[in-house]
Amino acid sequence: MLRDRAMQRTLGLFFRRQRDRRRRGLTCCPGDKMNNVDIVYTMATNLKKTGEMDVGQVGFVKDKEVRKMHVASRDNDIIRRLNKTREERKPDLIVEREERDRQERLKQRKVTQEQKEREKEEDKRRREEAERRSYTNLMKAENMKSNLDQDDDDDFM
Repeated sequence: MLRDRAMQRTLGLFFRRQRDRRRRGLTCCPGDKMNNVDIVYTMATNLKKTGEMDVGQVGFVKDKEVRKMHVASRDNDIIRRLNKTREERKPDLIVEREERDRQERLKQRKVTQEQKEREKEEDKRRREEAERRSYTNLMKAENMKSNLDQDDDDDFM
């Protein structure tokens, strides 16, 4: 019984240390240091996970969308260069979403404003066309002449 408690304490300490190392980012996956490895690339939407699968086991919805690449040996030079250029950023998703929404609203507002201007111009053009075709300009008093005001020439013939 004493041995079991000691084992539990040791395992508990081990798991706490492991958890702390994981939080600090000090652990790495075992495949990172292996040679002669197959790497599988696929979209996240192509992954299939069912309830009867083991932990860490996944399947694929469409096998045609899976890309496999074989790596014979680990190349530390490439990994070191990649790690030097690695850029980890923690984006503020709420601010980015609000900025994107603001940009979309501005675009939409601009489109609707242009559409209203085009409609105004079209309406103005239609009114001018209708005014040119109407007879209201012809029937004004200043344009009309009376027969009574004219001099009749009797010697016309």
